[in-house]
Order: sequence, then structure tokens, then C-alpha cells
Amino acid sequence: MTNQTLQTPTRDQIPVEMTWDLTLVYADIALWQDDFAKVESQIEQLTELEKSLTQDAKSLLAGLKLCDEVSELFYKLYTYAHLRQCEDNANSQSQSMVGKLELLGTRLMSATAFMEPLLLELSPEQIESMMAKETGLQLYRRYFDRLNEKRAHVRSGEIEHLLAGASDALGAVGNAFNFFDNADLKFPSIPNDKGETEQLTHGNYIEFLQSNNREVRENAFRTMHGEFYKWRNTVGALLSGNVHSHIFTAKAHHYDSALEAAVDRNEVPVDVYTNLISAVRERLPVLHRYLRFRKKRLNLPELQMWDLYVPLAGEVERPLSYTDAQQKVLLSVAPLGKEYGEIVQKSFDSRWIDVLENEGKTSGAFSDGSFATPPYMLLNWKDKLHSAFTLAHEMGHSLHSYFSRKNQPFPYSDYTIFVAEVASTLNEALLTNYMVEEAKTAGDKELQFYLLNEYAERFRATLYRQTLFAEFELFIH
Repeated sequence: MTNQTLQTPTRDQIPVEMTWDLTLVYADIALWQDDFAKVESQIEQLTELEKSLTQDAKSLLAGLKLCDEVSELFYKLYTYAHLRQCEDNANSQSQSMVGKLELLGTRLMSATAFMEPLLLELSPEQIESMMAKETGLQLYRRYFDRLNEKRAHVRSGEIEHLLAGASDALGAVGNAFNFFDNADLKFPSIPNDKGETEQLTHGNYIEFLQSNNREVRENAFRTMHGEFYKWRNTVGALLSGNVHSHIFTAKAHHYDSALEAAVDRNEVPVDVYTNLISAVRERLPVLHRYLRFRKKRLNLPELQMWDLYVPLAGEVERPLSYTDAQQKVLLSVAPLGKEYGEIVQKSFDSRWIDVLENEGKTSGAFSDGSFATPPYMLLNWKDKLHSAFTLAHEMGHSLHSYFSRKNQPFPYSDYTIFVAEVASTLNEALLTNYMVEEAKTAGDKELQFYLLNEYAERFRATLYRQTLFAEFELFIH
């Protein structure tokens, strides 16, 4: 075993071409500050709307347009600050920017808290009459219909204003865990499967669990969870605080449960959530059969949590560079059409992706952005096949966002979480299909087995594991 410890690089050690280009949003901080000041001044205008919003159709349209304009600019500001923070959660300037945006967001929510209660003072017939007089209001028909459906859960202007003002405090628990998890919590260095000492991080944890050396897998699992266990009281208190904030908000808006409040945001019946849990529970024998196969294939006396990610195909894992993965993803999405492929290429050429792990960077992977920004992607890339599937997954989210914003006006440009994973898992399936066919052509049966095993693993992780999380959340609430 070597004495050299592989350290996670700092942000300034990452090649520029492997980082996202946030100058596409703001060329410098001064421009961000200018827009911040603009939103501050517009909030004062929004407050004045309480006197005139519903007096006539023209005033209503002007008020809704102003609200959209301020919201669009706010989300642009937040995207920039949030992504800057995600680069390095220990960066004090980024922390300050996000903190200012959260306070500004609370002010914005408070300034507009009167709107829904005021609009609900109008009958559906009065709103129809206003839309007939001012055609521009037709854009908001869906908004008005949805507002009417929420009538039982919208409180008076005074109470909504109070609840909006409390949003920053209610969100403090989640922010605290984010800083703890991504900035403060450090994992020790442990041996990897090459005999080198390497610092364990969120970014390379799965790589350790995919090692064919069972001692390496077990050590990584116990080390990661052991560090969290040291902080179990703190983490438990944060979780409890988050749950109680959900329950408080649900009760304040007259929902029967936190679950009902959560799914109502996406217009999903509670039964869809509970039926998913029931349906997956009924099909647990399929999962158990797969896990027995995994245990037999790996020749293990018993299957442990650290045995769930190691490929069943053995030493088939091939190194895959980020450049090669880009090309495979691009070719795999060809069935989605020429324009889709062009936007995928644009995401590479225009640096919409932050590729490599660095110290303090947010763990995992995500797609983020706003109506006025590119759909950025965060990765923590490793030269492994599984990273290529993560790239394909996040690309699905980003192009879903891109085309939604291109084809929908701002009020309807977002999509619900209920459909969000469709685009991402489709891209994963397309990449699997492409690489299996590629392996068939090359006569590489081991790689075919590996890819099909990965496909089965995505069923375990995407369907069974996520439903397990859903059942756990239901239980703790």
C-alpha cells in the first residue's frame, strides 16, 4: 500500500473547460447586484397592488404581469447565487449571496401574500367577465382555475402575509443540513481497491461500493455511515425540525396531513402516493428474487448493504472518459430528433455542465436553472460507466427544462415533479439501448451482461428504493 493520499482538488485546481460558465447569466457580481436592487424596488410596487389589483380587468392584468416580471428576475438571481454556492459550499461570498436572496424571497412572498386571498374575493363569474373585457387575461385562465380549486386552503391576506414572513425561518433547518452535509462534514481517508489511500467523499462513495474487493466496500460503508452516526443527535434534530415545519405549514393551510399538502402542489391525489407504496409492496417478491440472484452470483454467505452496488459481471468495468461519454450520450439520443441532439451538443460546447468533484462542492448530481438562464447540470464525474448514465439522466432533465421554457410562457414553463423523472429515465434507457447494441456488434458479452445488470439496478434504485423513501417519509410524518 502506498503512503500517498489522494486528495479531493480545490475549486481553483479544476480546469475551466470542466466547469459551468455562469457568465452566461451574469458577467460579473456588479450586474447581479444591479438586478438585486431592481427586485428590491419592484417589491415596493407589488405591495401597492393591494389597493388596485381587482378594481378592473386592466389593473388585474398589469398586476399579474408585474408579478411575473419580478418572479422571473428573482429566479435568475437565485439560480446564479445557488450555483455559485454549489461550486463550493464553504465560499463565504456565495453563502452571503444565497442568504440575501433567501431574505429577499421572504420579502417577495410577503409582498404578494395578499394576492390570492384578494383574488378569491372575486367570484368565478367576475373573473370570467374580466377575461372577456381584457383578452390578455386569457393567459392566466389555468392559474385562475387552479386558484379556485385551492380555495379551501388559502387563508386571509393577514395570515398569508404572516406565513410568508415565516418561510425563511421554516427553511432554516434544510439550509443547516445542506451546509453540514456538503461543507462541514469531512470523511477520513481509506484504502481503495488499488491499495492507495484516498479521501472518502460523497462523490466517490459509490465508486468504493462498486469495488470487487469486499473489504474495501464494507470499510467505505462503515466509514461513511459511521461519520453520520457520530452526529446522529444533530441530524435527528434537523430531520425532526424539517418534519414539524411540514406539519405546521400543512395545518396552517387547512390540509388534513403534510402528505396532502405536498401532493396537492402537483395536483396529485393522495391515493396515487399510497397506491404506489401498496403496489410496490405487492411486488417485493420480484426484488427478493433479484437479491437472491445477486447473493448467489457474488458467492456470498449473506448479502449486506455494501454488496448492493458491485457489478455482477465482475471485472468488466471499463474506464470511460468524459469526452467519450459525451459522444455516447449524443449518439444515444438520436431517436429524439435533430433539434434535441443539437441542444445536447450546445450544452457541451457552451459549458452548461460542471463536471468534476472539488472540495466543498455539492454532492451527487442535479439539473437546475430558471426561465432566463440555461439549464445547468452539476456532476461529480468519475471515469466510470455509471457516470455516463448520470450524465444522460441529468441531460434528460435539462432538455426537458429547455424545451418547456422554449415552448411555454413563464407562468407555465415549469413542470411538476410528478413527471420530472420521465425525461431523465428515458435518456438512461436510450443510452442503455445504444451501448448494448454497441457491445453486441463488438461481440462483448461481458459488457452486455454488465449493462443489463445496470438496467436491473436502475429498477431497484428508481422504483423500489425511491418508494422505500416515500414510505419512510410517510411514516415519520
